[in-house]
Amino acid sequence: MQNIISGSIEVIEQGENFLNTVTATSYQKTLKPYFMSSSGEHMRHILDHFIALMNGYKSGLVDYDLRNRNSQIESDQKLALQQLQSIKQWLNTLNENELKAPVEMKTEVSLAEKSAATIPSSLARELVFVTSHAVHHFSIISIAMQMQDLSIDKGFGIAPATASHLRDSEDSCAP
Repeated sequence: MQNIISGSIEVIEQGENFLNTVTATSYQKTLKPYFMSSSGEHMRHILDHFIALMNGYKSGLVDYDLRNRNSQIESDQKLALQQLQSIKQWLNTLNENELKAPVEMKTEVSLAEKSAATIPSSLARELVFVTSHAVHHFSIISIAMQMQDLSIDKGFGIAPATASHLRDSEDSCAP
């Protein structure tokens, strides 16, 4: 179970590295018509999910629909960085028993009408979800940065399974 925490910390650190290098202009820019959200809005969305998990796991109900839309985090990467650091500190406090603890996850499930589902899960399962969700959004942010002709770390937004596949491919091509 420790590998779940360390993998999540790796992803958080990718976010920290991004936030330490991106300019305010690039962070806030929405590349319409290709994107409807800025990198800052994607970062806020990522943070919303981690914060929902942090706040909900002790009560036993993680509600991913609790969002902080239009927050200052969308335009201020220093605030986003502080949130990521807080999440990393929290991750470092977790132990195996906490990861195995049952929680319920609540989220809306319909596009046509307001309809939420609450299902059983565990802190470990939800941590894997929010981390994977972050990677997905990092990939979108990476594309937005490349569309602005900005360099981005080549591993930013790459899923763990893809990273393993790429390593295996490199190994098979080695002399």
